[in-house]
Amino acid sequence: MGYYTPSNGTFHLRNTNSAGPADHTFAFGPPGMVPIAGDWNNDGKTTVGYYVPATGTFNLRNANGAGPSDHSFRFGPPGMVPLAGDWDADGKTTVGYYNPATATFHLRNTLSEGPADHVVQFGPAGSQVVPVVGDDGRLVGLVTDRDLVLRVIADREDPTDVKLSDIATRAVVSATPDMNISDARDLMAEHR
Repeated sequence: MGYYTPSNGTFHLRNTNSAGPADHTFAFGPPGMVPIAGDWNNDGKTTVGYYVPATGTFNLRNANGAGPSDHSFRFGPPGMVPLAGDWDADGKTTVGYYNPATATFHLRNTLSEGPADHVVQFGPAGSQVVPVVGDDGRLVGLVTDRDLVLRVIADREDPTDVKLSDIATRAVVSATPDMNISDARDLMAEHR
């Protein structure tokens, strides 16, 4: 587990799921970036990276320590919500982004520039949706702006004490990349 300090671009990582100081502390990238993590080279180890919102650039490391990016590339327009996951179940984490204005997920199967391998519209356009992924990088739920209003603000909860897992909508229905549009439409209608 770990945390990121945006004011100085420092990652603080712990090797065990217990209290205590960080086992690894290192700076990677400039201050103010969006941290991201995944097994970028399929070696069984999750390592760090960061997303540059101003340019839509991903910078990824294959080791948890300071140094240059092992992978650096633009994917998508600036200002998107970065994602990490194993979209094609090959054991390697790749990146994606979520566009809240259009409610579309854009997923890439390789760590390189190029068009999205999968584009999926999910949820109402213009809503603020945050995808919630499990330890394996797979989508396990979604948190919307509506969830925040109904489950945090209306209940007068302190947002700093509420975890996404406490308010996420977990009944997420998914489709396979080879599903045709008609079947996907029927699936969405069935699970409204």
